[in-house]
Amino acid sequence: MLRALYRKFKKTVSPFAGEVFRLSLDKTYQLYEYWSYFKTVEILRDIFGDSGFDASNLFSASPADGGLSLRLTHGTQSRVTISEKVKVYFQRYYRSINTPDTIGSYSHLMIPDIAIEYIDKLGETRVIILDPKYRVYQIGVTSALDDMHMYKDAIVNQSFQRVVQGAFILVPELPLDTDITKFMSSDYLKSQRLGICKLKVGHLEDENKLRQLLRYLIQA
Repeated sequence: MLRALYRKFKKTVSPFAGEVFRLSLDKTYQLYEYWSYFKTVEILRDIFGDSGFDASNLFSASPADGGLSLRLTHGTQSRVTISEKVKVYFQRYYRSINTPDTIGSYSHLMIPDIAIEYIDKLGETRVIILDPKYRVYQIGVTSALDDMHMYKDAIVNQSFQRVVQGAFILVPELPLDTDITKFMSSDYLKSQRLGICKLKVGHLEDENKLRQLLRYLIQA
């Protein structure tokens, strides 16, 4: 079911890359966020298999919709379980750490677009942030990277230890900023746990690079 919905999103997003058909950017950026989320789920499912996969949390029964409807909303209800140790959230709330949440922010509420939470080899919960930025190639990458630094510094556990193991911008096109090559190299992404990942619809090379990066970080 999830794959069928993903294919619908893919068919919807694909025409926007052409010059003939254009859609308002107000809708395009949101579609890119949705597509990136589904693609992340697909990549992690390829890595960890189907034995513990559960996407039922994404769907709700609604008579008004004539059956099942897709539910991508803010908060922990928008979650796909990849395995017992890996979960993927869409716009998860990281509230102030003085709440009962195991993981939160030591400052203000933070809502990254995609958050991968996993249990590492020591039994600790870790987080990888992916932030789709459809417009970053127009507005520049500096402010988006600042957000990634913020996530890495501010999301902590109850002991106020940082838990974000990587924070990356996803872009469909290369930004126009000069001297950004280092932020996209595989060595930089793995060593600094920060940077830019190109992820464009239909580009298998982009998907493979993201797959390799996520496998490296989660299985390290």
